[in-house]
Amino acid sequence: QNLIKFVRELIGGIDFTRKLTYQTIFAITTSIISFTLSPFYHQWRKDSRQAAQDLSDLICQKI
Repeated sequence: QNLIKFVRELIGGIDFTRKLTYQTIFAITTSIISFTLSPFYHQWRKDSRQAAQDLSDLICQKI
């Protein structure tokens, strides 16, 4: 929950993100989340990218 709030504040607080497309914001968010979650998914490394994309969808749907 705190991670989602942090990423929303990070993305929402940066002025230049308003100029970026949704696809670029989605790619940045997915990269941040997959980097953050990678230590926790040692056994599911292939699924961590999908989990990051799912969380990115959840975060970016309000932006």
